[in-house]
Amino acid sequence: MSNKVKLILKKVYYSQICRKLREYPEQKYFALKCTECKNAIYKISKRKTSQKTKLKIVFVLEYPEIWNSLRTVFEAFNESDIADAFILALPKYPDCSNNPAYAFASDIYKNVINGFEVKNSKWFDLKSFSPDYIFYSRPYDREYPNILKPKQTVHYAKLCYIPYGFEFVTGYHLEVEYNLKVFPYIYMVFCESRTTKEYCVSLIKGQESNKKIFDVGYPRFDLLYQMKQSSMKKSSNGVILWTPRWSLEGAVNDGTSYFKFIDPLLQYFSKKENKDLNLIIRPHPLMFDHFIKEGVMSKEDVQNLFQRISKLENIKIDSNKDYLLSAIQADLIISDFSSMLIEFLMLNIPVIYCGKSDSFDHIGKAMDAVMYHINSSDELIICLEQILYKGDILKEKREKIIAGLSGCFSGGVGKKIADIVIKDYLEN
Repeated sequence: MSNKVKLILKKVYYSQICRKLREYPEQKYFALKCTECKNAIYKISKRKTSQKTKLKIVFVLEYPEIWNSLRTVFEAFNESDIADAFILALPKYPDCSNNPAYAFASDIYKNVINGFEVKNSKWFDLKSFSPDYIFYSRPYDREYPNILKPKQTVHYAKLCYIPYGFEFVTGYHLEVEYNLKVFPYIYMVFCESRTTKEYCVSLIKGQESNKKIFDVGYPRFDLLYQMKQSSMKKSSNGVILWTPRWSLEGAVNDGTSYFKFIDPLLQYFSKKENKDLNLIIRPHPLMFDHFIKEGVMSKEDVQNLFQRISKLENIKIDSNKDYLLSAIQADLIISDFSSMLIEFLMLNIPVIYCGKSDSFDHIGKAMDAVMYHINSSDELIICLEQILYKGDILKEKREKIIAGLSGCFSGGVGKKIADIVIKDYLEN
């Protein structure tokens, strides 16, 4: 079947006409899963805890790039007297040839568990470790081996969920982030916004569930708050950050701007008169692997790109695990649709936006009003030069939007979440 035919079928499947059709198989078992979760939590809560010395929390981590979503929560637990927090570092399943999450986490923290021994092809026995709570941040059932899927771990620990990305959209993206394969097994859901909390509440309406749903803020914003409090200053040196998306144009996903802009941007920054400008390319962690898998790039194409860039002094590909390191250097950001857009906004950096905005919620629409929009490579270069050389005309309007959203970014979210979990433990 050709890709064109697949795309047409996918568009039909994800249309409003087929909404009931695609939801029925999962909704049929949703109540059953919720009841299973409720019964499991009841049994866990009845365990004798007199011999336990400390509350044991495990954070599941596969992608180092998303650690900022969990970091301040993990650190808040370890600063308390009642809890010990651990990172269960997993390979990017089903690729178990290496474990970058373990290399990343063990270089920073002590309480890190190697979730998979490559040499022996053996998964860590999490059940025997006896955690009280397990935090997940990626809601994709297929990314976990069977023994670590939520439908298995729910029987020996209370499951918590903090989404790895901030959603400022409605519709399909929320269906994915709070999908009916994983969501029913989650006991405590820490939503990133009012919109997502309302969505989660609507999912369990009429269900027999003991699920607890909160909107206390988003942990990633603790790091932005710390940056603002430190009054971090940087000299303007013409740094442009480009964050191309991983997905191709699809029925429900925004497509990447990579193929449209890679050559024009490399040509522009290669010009002698632009040598004082610097381009940082930070692709989505899945981008090149996905392009190779889909057949739109080969391994040789990727290697040739890296070789081409290595010869240019003012262009580099960012491979840091923490995307904020490049963001705080940037004077201007070129971005596809990404959950990082709201963080770019809070850093008060002008954004040239290359994606769609028709499904944005109230926060997304506020952001959309203060981003620059372009549709072609010619428009991109014109907009880039206008901002760099003539000024950021949306700055004042953007600062008003930031001020209006400032209540969402007051810091201390990690501690709030840790306190909620500790309180739940003590009460039960």
